[in-house]
Amino acid sequence: MFWYLTDEKRFPNPEIIIKSFPKGLNIGVIFRHYNVKKRYDLAKRLLKICKRKKFVFLVGADSNIARSIGADGVHYPKWKSKNRKNFNKIVSCSFHGFSDYRRSLDLSSDMVLISPIFKTNSNLKKLPLGIIRSSMLLKFINIKGVALGGINILNIKTFVNTNFSSIASAGSFIRED
Repeated sequence: MFWYLTDEKRFPNPEIIIKSFPKGLNIGVIFRHYNVKKRYDLAKRLLKICKRKKFVFLVGADSNIARSIGADGVHYPKWKSKNRKNFNKIVSCSFHGFSDYRRSLDLSSDMVLISPIFKTNSNLKKLPLGIIRSSMLLKFINIKGVALGGINILNIKTFVNTNFSSIASAGSFIRED
């Protein structure tokens, strides 16, 4: 599965991008527009597009919105560590190293987005974990892992025969025509 993470700074209108993805592909969308007005309304519109295209849709950092619009789940970023109990949908969380292991267990995560795998322009201060180290982390924590950070068309093949179940991007595979 390929996960697309919305990014309000680089791509302020995620509707255009999600509409451009072909219908029926194995795609998931993680809605991370945290600081937009009418976030609830935007999430509802994106969910409608995702349902029509048969994509999975997760709401970032807000299980209340996820539950109220009927999203497929919720994604917890690093700064969010509380999970509402009895949330029987997909739960994912960010994972930036072994120090996030306890947090992923506390959140009852079904999957973790491990980042950054490679050097990335979106966060120049973070050191990349590397594909071998992060793959070993996944084997130890025994949670489905999604690779994020610096993935592009040139290095995507390196994920074959690793412990990752899928990859994610906030823009590496999106053309800005």
